[in-house]
Amino acid sequence: MLRGIHIIPDTSLCPEIEALRQCFDWLHPFLPAHITLVFPFDLPGVSDEDLIDHCQRVANEFMAFDVSLLPPERSGDDHCWLPVGPHALLDKLAARLHGGPLSALSPHRRKFMPHITLARPPLAAGTLAAIRAFWPSGPVVLSADSITLESIHAGQRSEVLACLALHPSAC
Repeated sequence: MLRGIHIIPDTSLCPEIEALRQCFDWLHPFLPAHITLVFPFDLPGVSDEDLIDHCQRVANEFMAFDVSLLPPERSGDDHCWLPVGPHALLDKLAARLHGGPLSALSPHRRKFMPHITLARPPLAAGTLAAIRAFWPSGPVVLSADSITLESIHAGQRSEVLACLALHPSAC
């Protein structure tokens, strides 16, 4: 069974995100817009309860913070995504989640490039141009106030195992 850890920001202030995902991201019906912190993994020896405890401990170390989304771009593996502007807290959060029961996962198996996916391959000709034309011209800032642990079932159906608030008054 695959599990993953994400930030699922409130996208209601930027409805273009879900509108674009509905058109171009086949995962749209299964999982809301998200920033992946720990890519889907299979660690059968680690229970859901152990993961929830680990995620809660990590969440308690971090305060909620905002992330800035950069304009849409095409990734090297043919996705269209919204890169997240540089953010040291986001990097630190992802690194801490890769500890404890997840220390067997190499945080370097993929370069950590936080983003929200808008379109998945294969991208039709003109997809990026259409997305850029529809994208707002001003800055887009979303709040990161919790982390979500999900279980991924057959057919990519996602089940939320826990949604853990970032600590309101971290040190």
